[in-house]
Amino acid sequence: MFEHDTFTRTPETEDAYIERSQKLLARHQLDTNSLWNQDPESFIVWIAAKRDTVSKRTWRLYRSALRFYFDVFGRNDLSERIAAMPIPDKQVPKRTSAKKKKTISDDHLKKLVAYMSLPNATETTTETLRFFLSSYMMGLRPSEWNGVKLIGEPKTDVILHGVSYKKGHQINLLSKKFGLTIGCEHNLDHLKSVIEAIDISKLVVNNKKVTNGRGNGPERHLLTPDFPPSDLVVLLAHCLTTRHHADSNTYSDFQKKCAQKLYSVSRKLWPKANQHISLYTARHQSIANCKKSGMPTNMIAALHGQISDRTCQEHYGKKANGYEKRARIKSPQEQIDTVRITEKLNYLDKFGTETQRSQK
Repeated sequence: MFEHDTFTRTPETEDAYIERSQKLLARHQLDTNSLWNQDPESFIVWIAAKRDTVSKRTWRLYRSALRFYFDVFGRNDLSERIAAMPIPDKQVPKRTSAKKKKTISDDHLKKLVAYMSLPNATETTTETLRFFLSSYMMGLRPSEWNGVKLIGEPKTDVILHGVSYKKGHQINLLSKKFGLTIGCEHNLDHLKSVIEAIDISKLVVNNKKVTNGRGNGPERHLLTPDFPPSDLVVLLAHCLTTRHHADSNTYSDFQKKCAQKLYSVSRKLWPKANQHISLYTARHQSIANCKKSGMPTNMIAALHGQISDRTCQEHYGKKANGYEKRARIKSPQEQIDTVRITEKLNYLDKFGTETQRSQK
């Protein structure tokens, strides 16, 4: 449908493609005892056989990564041969993302929180729990916490960290100018005092997957008018941690560390489960909660950085697995208007805006 050259990629995607390709090429060398650049035909035969052992989604990733890699190295002939290989038809055993849970029940959530909140919990365990709970509340992709802004307004004229602020003045609580330094995320009493003085109004997120028309703009605003103070303290603590790792260029390592910790805890708590809880489980559950609340699908899409209402309908958490009262985030109308609606079912809903009715 599209020419290969017309696609755009972020630098992060290109780095991921190169890393993925290098791993495939190294695996080919181990399996065949030959180098791809010395015996390219051997690699083509090997990757063609590999295609029949992976899922359609995994093969699309492999194909895109290898095409990019070979184009970079001037081997357009190999890129074209990879492109000509069709998507596999048959099903393959579940692996990686297929083994990650797309929902978490209240009972499992309570058990997870209780275990990760024990007095002897490590700092990594605490940070992982905050990561998961914040994602559960806000529905972000794990990588989207990198570079967020948390905006609030003082409830009255106030002095915080030696600086005077007027009532209603917008503040980014994560800016260094505001004065929440490294380590503040562990001082919950101090964070509670900040929450008491400031109305947290919104989280500003840099959208991922915005290339090739897949996202609804470079950033999105998640409004937080109905969040209880206890939730806002967790959110603020997590945002401060992500700010530290963003500033020190260690966010990717931080995300991987939390993902590994959550996997370890999930396996310990539910050793016989076929699927395990992941950071992405929280995003799926956030969307399921929004569906359960009756929120229209174009609002759900806007809140979760999707250009089409169909994406959240077909690929994310199901309404039956949701919890109505957990969906507290809201979206500005201008953000909802960016979503492409697949069915014309507009009406004035209980959210006070002209939107599309939730279907599933």
